Amino acid sequence: MTARPGADPELREMFARIPKVDAVRPARRGALRGLAGWGRRHWNAFAVAAVGLFILYGGPTALGGGASALAVTGAAVALGAFVAASYVPAPGARVDLSPCALMPLLWAVAFVPWAFGTAGMNPVVALGVLAVFAVQRATGVGCRV
Repeated sequence: MTARPGADPELREMFARIPKVDAVRPARRGALRGLAGWGRRHWNAFAVAAVGLFILYGGPTALGGGASALAVTGAAVALGAFVAASYVPAPGARVDLSPCALMPLLWAVAFVPWAFGTAGMNPVVALGVLAVFAVQRATGVGCRV
């Protein structure tokens, strides 16, 4: 005959000393680990990069190119500026300059030739690739951030 685990007081005491899984809370890690430690320096870098990329991406010509050209250029400027600002190191941290980690920054700078140049890629597809790199930088997935 088998006794229930809680029937014996000695067994009940032994089981009470065993930590339960839900007694330990996992460390909270937000979905945007790459944004941990963002401060004023990062937002300043974002603003400077946005102005520079707007000029680099041909923003003044996009202003006369219709709503779709302006939307693609504006989205690319926002994503590219975020990618560029994500390379500003947090205080006490180092920037990873491995080839894998530099790909998002390279794509942010080379967006115009790929989207509108001789490469012949659709601007929306190029914008999608830039968005994937921005998500990589924001989440910290992929290369070290």
